[in-house]
Amino acid sequence: MRIVNIIPGPIGSALEADSYYGQTLVAELRWAGHDVLLVPVLFPLSNKSTNNQNTIENQPIFCSALKLYARHSMRVLSRLIPDYIWRKFDTNILRKKIGRGVLESKNKFADFLSDILSGLDGNFKEEILELGEWLKEQAPDADAVLISSPLLLGLVPALKNN
Repeated sequence: MRIVNIIPGPIGSALEADSYYGQTLVAELRWAGHDVLLVPVLFPLSNKSTNNQNTIENQPIFCSALKLYARHSMRVLSRLIPDYIWRKFDTNILRKKIGRGVLESKNKFADFLSDILSGLDGNFKEEILELGEWLKEQAPDADAVLISSPLLLGLVPALKNN
């Protein structure tokens, strides 16, 4: 069975638990003989985040937290920045700083969550469509797509269309 498992990368206690659970599920499904594609979003997986190294993937991070946070807080300015600059500044240090800043503030997290859950109607439409296109290329024959966190439910319409 071909399965895609989309998980948030490990930042903050709530997302770390989701991430560990998702990675453990992938390891168990692979052990059972299934072909599983692990897709981290928001934050990258780290070698520290799991004891099973077979679940760490070398693939792009979709819906990068840095880009999403900038789109959320600086809507106009962030749209003017080209992709190659985003890639240059999208480092682990900035991701962690933004992740902790957003997750530690209830108001910031609520606004951020609202934008993510808006899906194709929100500020993250481009990133969600990019993920959908990438999945169409990488796993066109997927039998199931698992989303490990309610935080990621905004992805569903784009995934359903692809």
